[in-house]
Amino acid sequence: MSPFPSFFKAIAVLGLSILAAVTAVNAPTASFSVSTPNPAVNSIVQFTDTSSGAPTSWSWTFGDGATSTDQNPTHVYTTEGPFNVQLTATNASGHASATMALTVTPESVLRLNAAHTFDLTLSAHDPRTGTTGSGKVIGQNDVYGYFSIPSVSGNAGNPEVIVKMVDASSIGLSYWVFYGCMTDLEYTLTVKENATGIVKTYSKDLGKPCGQFDTSGFLPTPTPTQTPIVTSTPVATVTPAPSVVNLTAQQFDWDFAGSGSTLVTHVGTTYELHIRDVDPAGTDAHGFSGISSLGLSGQVLTSGGSVVVIRTFTPTTAQLGSHPFACSESSCGTGHNSMLGVIQVVP
Repeated sequence: MSPFPSFFKAIAVLGLSILAAVTAVNAPTASFSVSTPNPAVNSIVQFTDTSSGAPTSWSWTFGDGATSTDQNPTHVYTTEGPFNVQLTATNASGHASATMALTVTPESVLRLNAAHTFDLTLSAHDPRTGTTGSGKVIGQNDVYGYFSIPSVSGNAGNPEVIVKMVDASSIGLSYWVFYGCMTDLEYTLTVKENATGIVKTYSKDLGKPCGQFDTSGFLPTPTPTQTPIVTSTPVATVTPAPSVVNLTAQQFDWDFAGSGSTLVTHVGTTYELHIRDVDPAGTDAHGFSGISSLGLSGQVLTSGGSVVVIRTFTPTTAQLGSHPFACSESSCGTGHNSMLGVIQVVP
């Protein structure tokens, strides 16, 4: 019998033993990710193991006394504050640990965008019952989250409003706010940029659409640059005059200089609102109710055709949609309730 087969068999066994010994030397490298580093109290947090080196067991401590041996556990914090989460990953050759700091907010605060945080809160009102209450965070990640309104709806687990923050600063744009709802309640969403303290509010009134967005949002902080030395003569710039919106009050009607019952305006264009009363009946025959959503104040009109300049306004993306107004005067008889108009804001 030839000795060569036994020789090659011995070499093969030795090679496998060496390979096993090399593999056994490598302990795992521990790492993990989290659905949000800023969860609200009583909001579920998902932890995901991303360790390398083929660990076979996992040991988690969540910083509040709770532990887990699941590979990808979930956890709920019942108190607010900072907590350090630690994962220890183990295999036959050893173990390694990784730690991450979390900040748990009150259950009424939805904190989004860990790289540049925003705190969002919600208040709601049911005008049919007079009930008011605050939103409660019931689910979130680092980009979006859900609120319930248990003190108004009576259901703590029912999602009523969803909010999403989009970071467009990497392309030189703003931080965008998107929000929608599964409720017919009135509510106000408050968004605070923690780095600057800037606060913006967004409201949904009863009977109005609840899905809105604001891509003018919060502007990113510009990077300081050195101001170049200008040696040439600067060119004077001319600010264009605003477009004029002419509204005419006459008997039982508003006339928009031929524009029909709805006057269309565009986002980013500046308008100057002119109003006059040409109704021959008496004085102070008509009035303009104002449009608070566009920042336009009300005004009593005087018959005779004199023009009243209300103010200038520049519609924004947040003002997209219909903005109704009416005659606010009733001193000269009936018919004023039929004097209705709408300024429509389009892109």
